[in-house]
Amino acid sequence: FLVREDLQDAFVAYQGYLGYAAFYYQGTLYTVEIQMDAPPNKAEGAMVDLCNDLLKEVVMGMLPPAA
Repeated sequence: FLVREDLQDAFVAYQGYLGYAAFYYQGTLYTVEIQMDAPPNKAEGAMVDLCNDLLKEVVMGMLPPAA
């Protein structure tokens, strides 16, 4: 969110990142959502990559090992 310029020093605005995945497995729809908040000095690309990596770990952990 944006903070008025005269109030920039009074607030540390965190940036929110939301990762979402949905998949069907054996006729059931699963959804996974991860929300992260990061200080503004974190690189956006790195946070998006981290969110994607976490989603992948959670989704793959929900599935049984391949036979």
